Amino acid sequence: MPIRKKKKKNRNGNPDQLGHTDAVISLALNNFKKNILVSGSADQTVKIWDLTTQKVAMTENIGAKPDSVAWHPENESVLFVATDDHTIKAADIRDKKEIGSYKFDTSIESFCFDHSNEEIHLSFENGYMGGIDFRDGFKPSYELKVSKKSITSVAANPKVKGMLGSTSTDSVIRIYNSGNRDQKNCPSLV
Repeated sequence: MPIRKKKKKNRNGNPDQLGHTDAVISLALNNFKKNILVSGSADQTVKIWDLTTQKVAMTENIGAKPDSVAWHPENESVLFVATDDHTIKAADIRDKKEIGSYKFDTSIESFCFDHSNEEIHLSFENGYMGGIDFRDGFKPSYELKVSKKSITSVAANPKVKGMLGSTSTDSVIRIYNSGNRDQKNCPSLV
């Protein structure tokens, strides 16, 4: 007789309250409500957790692996997700309404918000950095060739307005000024 594993159920039997069924890839705390956590998993779901009750408040199947998740710095209910199908999306979780999305030709390694909170800076597997302006839809604001190797991360300095840093598999850390742009709207290399 074959041994069967019992399906896990939580105390109240609600499958939405269960954790992820595959590896957790990314996490982000809400800046406004520190008891709210979002998790993205290889099971292609994003879960919103209430840490006070230790329960899942919402589960959304997004149809791709969420490589990075982040809450908008000024709007507590707006969530950004970068997926392994090269897409970045934003949605208001209150009504599950998509705000915008953009699909790239290459994998998104990471993203961060500009100090204006109206632009996202992204790093890509193909050695580029880029931006998305989401004031009037999701429109690319720049693309900048940085390296022949993958740009593994991009981050904005929380204390110095306009200061961006990037890391790469070429072992170089680069610093940019997003307040000083060239003719193609690319941040200037410091």
